[in-house]
Amino acid sequence: MPAVWPGVKIQQFIPQGIVQPNGIDISIKRLFQLDGKVRLTSEIKQRQYPNLLELKLTNNFWELRPGSYLVEVAEEIIIPNNAIGFVAPRSTLLRMGVTVFSGIWDKGFQGVGDNRGRILLLASLPFSLHVSVAIAQMIFISAVDDKTVYKGNYQPTSDEI
Repeated sequence: MPAVWPGVKIQQFIPQGIVQPNGIDISIKRLFQLDGKVRLTSEIKQRQYPNLLELKLTNNFWELRPGSYLVEVAEEIIIPNNAIGFVAPRSTLLRMGVTVFSGIWDKGFQGVGDNRGRILLLASLPFSLHVSVAIAQMIFISAVDDKTVYKGNYQPTSDEI
């Protein structure tokens, strides 16, 4: 397998997404504005996450003010044991002063949605976002299949959530 997987190969792991040459489009199921104070500690029970205020659609659009938003993705994501996932913004977003950020999606991760937000959307201008628009692209990069997979606190099946 090449270092970056072709979109048609990734499709078997994200079947709901639209295939691109080097990835799969990712869209939004729900969108949340962040509020409050956060705290990060090594003790999971002492972490303080932001309050999430779900944004409602108006005529199939989310109306965003400049700021940061957590994205609950619409697609089910499965990262196989021989790849890691990266999320990159769609170039049209960048042309509009909007981008997305995400951490690495470790091999073995499986899940759909997640209002804890695996993707952060950052808008620098007021922005109307249609419900059907892809905001990002998930790409897979080959990794050693050494049977070590993600079993962290944010796996949807984890007891720690």
